[in-house]
Amino acid sequence: MKKNLILSSVFDLEYDALAPFLESLHATGSDAHVHFFLSKVSDKSRRKIEALGASTQRFNYLHFRRRRPLLLLWPLWKRVLASLDFAGKCRLARTVFQFMSLRHALSYEYLSQHQDKFENVLLIDCRDVYFQRDPFSDNLGPGLHCFLEARTQTIGKCSSNRQMMLTAFGPAVVSELADAPVSCAGTTLGDMQSILNYEKKMIELLCTIGEMTQGNDQGVHNYIVHKHLISPLHLHDNYSSSVFTAGCERVEDITLNERDEIVRKDGSVYPTLHQQDRHREIQRKLLAKLETA
Repeated sequence: MKKNLILSSVFDLEYDALAPFLESLHATGSDAHVHFFLSKVSDKSRRKIEALGASTQRFNYLHFRRRRPLLLLWPLWKRVLASLDFAGKCRLARTVFQFMSLRHALSYEYLSQHQDKFENVLLIDCRDVYFQRDPFSDNLGPGLHCFLEARTQTIGKCSSNRQMMLTAFGPAVVSELADAPVSCAGTTLGDMQSILNYEKKMIELLCTIGEMTQGNDQGVHNYIVHKHLISPLHLHDNYSSSVFTAGCERVEDITLNERDEIVRKDGSVYPTLHQQDRHREIQRKLLAKLETA
């Protein structure tokens, strides 16, 4: 029987920053396999990650003070990328893509090599994620599953998302999608083929964007979602889905049960929490549960 897979990328973080992600997942009893792409992570942290059953893979990331010097030549790289086949785009992406975009090329390469081993895949951030249940426990079914942020968040109203869409695709697309709700690129789930299709489309579009800056993949993600470029695609509300993205929610609108678990409108427990660390008291309660586990 094929396992489920969780993929995440790490740059310049150590184990302590990843501990809530790994230890909360371990506490759920999930049998999903976890694979990390690591850059600028110590061997000591790598050993601790692997001790919890995860596999790791190092990648090189040329940077200066966390910036990617080669991106100063992005107009040139775009022309080169346009002349390459998809395999060539992936190879060059390793050299020139900014980290948040590069992770998609790393994931596509790994998935292509292991597509017969896994059933479903969760692409996820790791610095600000906490698991309350197995992230695959809701059995969402085939297709690509993307998750909305707070209902107050639209591309036009959110300055950061508007800017990411603007630098990627220009003002006409921002105007077209201004009223669209924001979907978070940090949590994307699907069956193996749907995730492969998604990552391929992400890479193809990232090769064409106007500028490549921190977080541009969020703009591309929302373009894919709201242009319906992957099918079947399921877009899940923040208040009843498998993932709760807490960052832009008011703390008074977040409901905890008697076990200090964040729950959905119907009282059931969210399997996956994202950006819960934006609310310090809630984060404190969640981390305290790990200390007593």
